[in-house]
Amino acid sequence: MATRGSVVRICRTSTLFADGRCASCVIRNTLERKRLQEEGLQSALLRIDNTSLPPKRTLYRQDAPADALYSLRQGTVKLVRETPTGEKRIVRLLKAGDLAGLEALAGADRYRHTATAVDVVDCCRIPLPVIAHMEAAGRDFSVELRKRWQSNLDEADSFITAFASGTAEQRLARLLLKLIEQHSTPGCVSLTRSDIGAALGVSMETASRLMADFRRRGLIHGGGRSLECDAAALRDLANPR
Repeated sequence: MATRGSVVRICRTSTLFADGRCASCVIRNTLERKRLQEEGLQSALLRIDNTSLPPKRTLYRQDAPADALYSLRQGTVKLVRETPTGEKRIVRLLKAGDLAGLEALAGADRYRHTATAVDVVDCCRIPLPVIAHMEAAGRDFSVELRKRWQSNLDEADSFITAFASGTAEQRLARLLLKLIEQHSTPGCVSLTRSDIGAALGVSMETASRLMADFRRRGLIHGGGRSLECDAAALRDLANPR
């Protein structure tokens, strides 16, 4: 685990149902069906580490041993793929309720991306032996995992569809709309210019120019770690009639 945040163990059945940030957890959703065997469950849950990470902190790196899944309770995580030539591309943005590191379930011995916090992230590291215990305890857990796997595939398709066609400004508008959708507010997390470039496949200079133009046109406001966006205007720009 590449994180160095404050690690605690909070994953108990009582905590899962009391903490609103656990509402979308794959484990909680399974336990709510009350079909899992209780034998050994509590000791398995106690192997799950919870940690809070500041922006730019890494959860795991590409090619590191894939020995756990990461369940996001809060914040945004970017998945970055580095090519043999050193080019880095953001291939997915994960939100609260998503799972990172799903390739470990398919038998991959190494992670295929680098997972890094974009803003303040709260997540739980679920070791693979815990996953195996949950799967053995009840079929419902495997169903939940398949749903999360499909969600990740849908997100990957969304990235290809939204950011591989159209002008650079259309792609930027779609990126901002995706961030708004993930936060369910008029605002969104503010990506760095290098992250925007890595998501859209443009240079950092082009990303800076586009953001300055959007700001001049009143499409975005604010700064720091969050932006206020004119979602209606961004939708018109992203998908012109």
